[in-house]
Amino acid sequence: MGNSERYTTAQKNLLKIRIEDLSEAEKKVLRRALLPRKRYIPETEQEGFELARDMLDEEKYANFYALVGEIRSAYRCTARWMGGNRWWRQKYCFMCDKTPLCAIAVAVDQYKLQIEFGEKECRLFEMARASFPREEIQWIFDTAVWRNGKKLLQLDPENLVGFELLFRLLAIKRIPDVDHFSIYYDFRNQ
Repeated sequence: MGNSERYTTAQKNLLKIRIEDLSEAEKKVLRRALLPRKRYIPETEQEGFELARDMLDEEKYANFYALVGEIRSAYRCTARWMGGNRWWRQKYCFMCDKTPLCAIAVAVDQYKLQIEFGEKECRLFEMARASFPREEIQWIFDTAVWRNGKKLLQLDPENLVGFELLFRLLAIKRIPDVDHFSIYYDFRNQ
């Protein structure tokens, strides 16, 4: 069985269970048991969002979807679902001109915005370091590990008030295509 199949043989047996006979706790366990393996790649964008909705609670999914909408409105980029790894079940990756901008990694009950910084982006961040909060951003930057010449920053949008800090970090990677985000990248002119 390849990674292109949505359900394993055991999961197909679970699909036969009558959901209306289950308690809320049992429905939650069944929902998690029916999630695909970690490297499954959704066939359509809609299927990817349905899987994200199944992995996140209602409030987190609404915040996740709002973040996707904000990134799409700021950048003219393409996005696609990719299979996860040992930590994340799915990733929604944004590409601008065939260059990765960021990804939103999703696992059960959590999601994170992932931004890869190369040497150039790290230098730009260091120039603007003082304008970022110590605990929310600087600490994440300082503890990110160098791997293959890049730092992977993983930010929890749930812990930040609004998306301003996230878009200021994204602006280090690429200046937004839409002018109303100019407040996020004013530090690049310093």
